[in-house]
Amino acid sequence: MNGKRLAISAAIALAAMGAVFGQATPQAETLRRGIELFAQGRYAESVPLFDGLFLDAGAGGLRAEGAYWSAMAQLALGDARAADRAIDLFLANFPSHPRVAELSYQRGRVAYLLEDYERAVLALNAYNAANPDGEYAGAALFWAAESLYALGRLPEADKL
Repeated sequence: MNGKRLAISAAIALAAMGAVFGQATPQAETLRRGIELFAQGRYAESVPLFDGLFLDAGAGGLRAEGAYWSAMAQLALGDARAADRAIDLFLANFPSHPRVAELSYQRGRVAYLLEDYERAVLALNAYNAANPDGEYAGAALFWAAESLYALGRLPEADKL
């Protein structure tokens, strides 16, 4: 996900979560501020806010949002290892959350960035199997093919 798309996603999230922020809880304010920093490209400043939200047992449903945005901020920072850990934490803690599909795709992208091409192929194929018409289906096919190419499995890559 490029920087412009990330900023747009953050702006949309801010607008869509108006009701949550209307609650005026400290956790809602933390999330609002973190997304605001994220939208400004201040990813490193947003990570502690998102991580703190995830770790706050009193944050309720906002814990998942903190975990999601932490993973996205780590990706934006280019820290694939930290993003990988954050994605794993999210998927382990919130397996039925609506953002699972997106982070399942991102798991494959992160594996590609870490040059773990076999894991990337598995993750991206799993995403496409679960979400054949998903938002990232085309991109998942592309990155699976790139991973196969990196593994030297050219006939398989060519098919994709």
